Amino acid sequence: MQTTLRKWLATNFAEVFEAWLHLKVLRVFVESVLRYGLPPNFVAHIFPLVPRNEKKLRTVLKQTYGYLGSTEEHQEDASLLPHQGEYFPYVFFNLNLEGVK
Repeated sequence: MQTTLRKWLATNFAEVFEAWLHLKVLRVFVESVLRYGLPPNFVAHIFPLVPRNEKKLRTVLKQTYGYLGSTEEHQEDASLLPHQGEYFPYVFFNLNLEGVK
């Protein structure tokens, strides 16, 4: 039974992972529309985040997209964000892919 279960999991993992990524993409789309309005006009990027380069990446993103909003405008909304009160002038979601091969 264990061999059968492993085969079933190996076969279906890709499909479940793909569905999970589609949900993340939909979340980025919805967050972008809610934050910046219609018509949707945005570009989504996936950056492999190395902890030592996180500060540099955030600085570059803030310089590039800082005109989209300021921290003062959104302090009331910051408590509702999934990043424990952090606000970015761009939509940011973390994908934890640890253990995925």
